[in-house]
Amino acid sequence: LRWDGKPPGIMGLDPVRCCSFVENHDTDHLEIVGGPFGDSAQIVRGYVYILTHPGTPCVFWSDWADRGQDVRRQINCCVQLRHKVQIHCLSRCSIE
Repeated sequence: LRWDGKPPGIMGLDPVRCCSFVENHDTDHLEIVGGPFGDSAQIVRGYVYILTHPGTPCVFWSDWADRGQDVRRQINCCVQLRHKVQIHCLSRCSIE
């Protein structure tokens, strides 16, 4: 967290317009970035982070649809948790 308690980067500067993502259609098959980001466990960890923090998370369709039922189930659980505890772009971020 920054000195003022906000997340670093654009998430702290402009949380209303900040869109966070693990991967997207611009990067998922580019050899220059090494192709698709990580294995399924790494993908899920990425979604756990962006879905439990302020911002506007974007779930990449390919991650949700093409990585199997277990990844889809875990992403869905994170989305439901975010909704249940009412995390949104202006939520406070606290690390203890």
